[in-house]
Amino acid sequence: MREDPTPQEEAERVAFGVRLKSILIELGMSQATLAEKSGISTTEISRIISGDRNPTLVTLDASGPVIGVDTPRMVTGTDAEHRIAEASALVRRADYEAATKKIVEYEQRTSDLEARLRERNDEFGRETKRRAEAEDQREALAKELRQLHWEREREKDDLGNARCRNTELEGDLRRYRRGLARAVAEVAHLKQKLAELAEEVRKSGSSSKVAMLLAGVAAATGVVTMATFLRANDGDDEGLDDDDDDAETPN
Repeated sequence: MREDPTPQEEAERVAFGVRLKSILIELGMSQATLAEKSGISTTEISRIISGDRNPTLVTLDASGPVIGVDTPRMVTGTDAEHRIAEASALVRRADYEAATKKIVEYEQRTSDLEARLRERNDEFGRETKRRAEAEDQREALAKELRQLHWEREREKDDLGNARCRNTELEGDLRRYRRGLARAVAEVAHLKQKLAELAEEVRKSGSSSKVAMLLAGVAAATGVVTMATFLRANDGDDEGLDDDDDDAETPN
């Protein structure tokens, strides 16, 4: 903290008005010119030069650039030096109000930025939730797709097995039809033999002749069953046309 000047130091100091007047004389500048260029009234400048009014930081800051002397050089060694030093240590009201205004503006900007930040955080949270839901949906669809693919492969296997079974059944059907055709042919042959037997019996009336004819029929036809005809057809070519099933009846 700056100490107060002693009475001797105070007595040795030059009046600020005298200092300002000498500077104006050196520059050849009138009080009116200084007042016009600095914005300070002529009356105030006149009272400062006459010693009726003490200079302030405002008047010094306004007049210093006009006369080309900064405030510290202007007051050094004058009776205004101590008062200006004390005033400089204090915050001017205008500076305080400006600083307060800036603090309010910064607080408002900070509040706005915090609100925007909260809004962005909320948007980020919603977007994160949306992406998580979309990922869950994608996983569910992928699982469903895998299930459908597995079912399709199983249906393909079932279809292949059904086709194989159908081929086997078609082969059995062809075999049964050929066996049935052979059986029909054998029955027709047997009927023919029986007709011949009946004719011979009618003509001769001989029982010995009937016995011989019956033996011939048994030798020709044998004991015929469906299994016999099916076994007979196991070795046949499955590629035979259906026309082969309509073979002529043996005589």
